[in-house]
Amino acid sequence: MQKKIFDIVAKVVENDFFGIDTSFYKAGLSSISAMKLCVLISEEFGVTVKTSDIHENNTVEKLEKYVMLAPKLRTYEKREVYPLTGSQKGIFAECSKNPGEYGIQYPLPF
Repeated sequence: MQKKIFDIVAKVVENDFFGIDTSFYKAGLSSISAMKLCVLISEEFGVTVKTSDIHENNTVEKLEKYVMLAPKLRTYEKREVYPLTGSQKGIFAECSKNPGEYGIQYPLPF
């Protein structure tokens, strides 16, 4: 697992000159690339990873331990049609009363 994590991090930071106990940030990880790392780790291991998890587990060793205990990704049923929520129904009803006008009025800051 460490090898896979190392390879993913190396790909994201475009550098493989770091060890398993080197901070990802010292290896070149930025806040933006941390988001990419979250996605790649999540996809590879099927777990939920947030940027705060990367910040707290910022070495290959620490991230391996986190991934082993991390919650699994939730899967959702893909449907052909999704029912409207109560809020969506209300907005539709308001918009249907006066077609061509905006159904929701947003206050303008002055």
